[in-house]
Amino acid sequence: MIRTRDTFAQALGALRHSARSGGFAPGRPVVIQDEARRLRLSTTPVREALSWMCGEGLLERAPLGGFVAPRLDASILANLYRFRLLCLQDALTRGGEWTVEGPKAGRLEVADVFRHLTASVGDSILGAAFEGVQARLDPLAAVECEILSDLEAEVETLLAAPDAGPPQGALEAYHHRRMHAAPRLALALAQGAGRAGQ
Repeated sequence: MIRTRDTFAQALGALRHSARSGGFAPGRPVVIQDEARRLRLSTTPVREALSWMCGEGLLERAPLGGFVAPRLDASILANLYRFRLLCLQDALTRGGEWTVEGPKAGRLEVADVFRHLTASVGDSILGAAFEGVQARLDPLAAVECEILSDLEAEVETLLAAPDAGPPQGALEAYHHRRMHAAPRLALALAQGAGRAGQ
């Protein structure tokens, strides 16, 4: 029994990492046997982990059985960015901490700052909502770098004055820019997925 829980945790951790890093092409099936072979595990913990990830929104059930990576069209993508902004604004309204620590490392640090902000409110529902939307947006990191210019300057503006709190305008601009670019981001993601599937 303990061994099963260990393999489930191992499968879940590895598969979550794959999903968040763009390892599953949007709209493509995630094959249990292939993932079990890749992870050197039996199919049972892999199947359980993939089912768990459906509950987290990282995967979807395929119509004829099995699992598929969710598609991210322009509308869905814009709504994900909009929802993340709402989570962050709610955390700020409720006194969440805007803290910037360590070297400025681009988008990954921004996600860490956002994560700290929502966690600092102490509301598990808000934290779970943020984590869910952030997990769906994590695979977009490389696509954002391809499509959006001057990302370093944008991050510098956003993280410029942590002592004074977040620059509200910069936080909104950061997200609105991505909402407006959602069609180009979704197209680049789909084209990358097409190349990955070939």
